[in-house]
Amino acid sequence: MSGAYGNRKTRLTATPPTRPGRFDRIYGYLRGYRGYLIFGGISVILANGFLLINPYVVKVIFDRLEAGAQSNEILKLALLMVGLSAVAGFFRFMMRRTIIWMSRRLEYDLRG
Repeated sequence: MSGAYGNRKTRLTATPPTRPGRFDRIYGYLRGYRGYLIFGGISVILANGFLLINPYVVKVIFDRLEAGAQSNEILKLALLMVGLSAVAGFFRFMMRRTIIWMSRRLEYDLRG
């Protein structure tokens, strides 16, 4: 098929010209901060994972209340929710601390 856009077969099989990618230059700078990026990524996953458990604990609390559970059992589950939120908050703090520190150092390296 020929037309205004040229031959379709040759257009699909043609290889694009090789040139450096957009982010090749910044990858050189990021290599020095690989550990911070990994720790920050793990912190993101853990913080969100611990926060996602809380709705399930709320469901368990309501199920136990409907079943007529003891108040000490409900208190333990409520304390579990508080503990999960505290652990998630710690990982969120570590995530921000790590990633923001790394971004400032990277910005300094890029300027210098």
